[in-house]
Amino acid sequence: MAAAVLAPSPIELQEDSHCRRHSLQGSEEFAVAMPRNRSFTCVDTSMHCAQPRWRRTGKPSMHRQNSEGHFQLPDLEQVSEDDTDWPRPSIKWEAGKLMLKSLDFDALQFSAEDQMLFVFEIFNQMQVCETLKVKQQALKKFIMCAKGCMRDNHYHNWAHAFDVVQTTYAFALQSGVMELLTQIQRFALIVAALCHDLEHPGLSNQYLIARRDELALRYNDRSVLENHHAFRAFQLMNDETHLLEDFNKEEYFQFRSLVISCVLATDMAKHGGYVTELKQRLQDPEAEISPLFACKLIIKCADISNVTKPFAVAKKWAARITLELFEQGDRERAQGMPVTATCDRERQSPAALQRGFAAFIAIPYFETVEGYLPRLAGLAARIRNNSELWVDGESEAAA
Repeated sequence: MAAAVLAPSPIELQEDSHCRRHSLQGSEEFAVAMPRNRSFTCVDTSMHCAQPRWRRTGKPSMHRQNSEGHFQLPDLEQVSEDDTDWPRPSIKWEAGKLMLKSLDFDALQFSAEDQMLFVFEIFNQMQVCETLKVKQQALKKFIMCAKGCMRDNHYHNWAHAFDVVQTTYAFALQSGVMELLTQIQRFALIVAALCHDLEHPGLSNQYLIARRDELALRYNDRSVLENHHAFRAFQLMNDETHLLEDFNKEEYFQFRSLVISCVLATDMAKHGGYVTELKQRLQDPEAEISPLFACKLIIKCADISNVTKPFAVAKKWAARITLELFEQGDRERAQGMPVTATCDRERQSPAALQRGFAAFIAIPYFETVEGYLPRLAGLAARIRNNSELWVDGESEAAA
């Protein structure tokens, strides 16, 4: 779950014809997210029945839903043995491949197809297929299914899923954590990053709980979205793609345990607990780094890493998360619910949201992580510098 407050919801909002929909094309200026008069018609539907908007030209939609409410997955026969239907790289792909280990990578510069190829390339660089008896075609099918389970949200979409995969990979390498992990643990960490937001509808756990949504009832109001993401991940791996069919019992449950732990770690409601545990570990300077705890720290870092990127990149992601937050606030207001403070377009500004997130969440967290993983030093300083560039009422940084 990224940024500060997001999760699934059952409400479809339809704008009246005179209200234009926000666009993320072009410069993604923040002006589109600022307060204005809007009129909504609210139609209650289950989140499992909402019709996704994304369509893939010339091929069946990967976002249709089946009778059980989950997305109908792509026809897995599309991934033929000769890779006829596997994406082909664009002219930008080779340059992007060279940046996969960099913390300055800009995921939004690349197409969804290139992003799929990058995920497969990361697994290749990790030698997953050679060392873990994972079949290449099953891995490709799994990547296709993961992409197909991402909704067309402003922020929690396939681009974010890929961004977290690439950033998790880069953080794990640069921090030295990758060196501490077994091959199964490395595979589990990247799979968790890929699946950490499967079927995320762009609304918060708190919203789902307040609406008494089916998912909140199913997971007893506890890490609602994160439990669902992990559940769907193993449905894809076990039932749809048979990705893990050659794992023995011990390998499977070691892998499963770490994937679930990492996905659940992205619940921001548990953030304070991780910070407290991290500080306790830092009190013993002789203690060795725990690989499993470090994995959870890494994926949490990656999930909120937009603020660590170069400002031009961070600003694009900020535009997207602001739109998604404000749309939740619009729904809450239209339904007569208390409006979540960070989702209130009438009281918040993009600059204030970014500065607040940096000051209260990101900087304290990364400063503490740097004490545990010193090879990541400098990230908190970058967040602080980016925060100082935000100016109220403007979408550009001050000169």
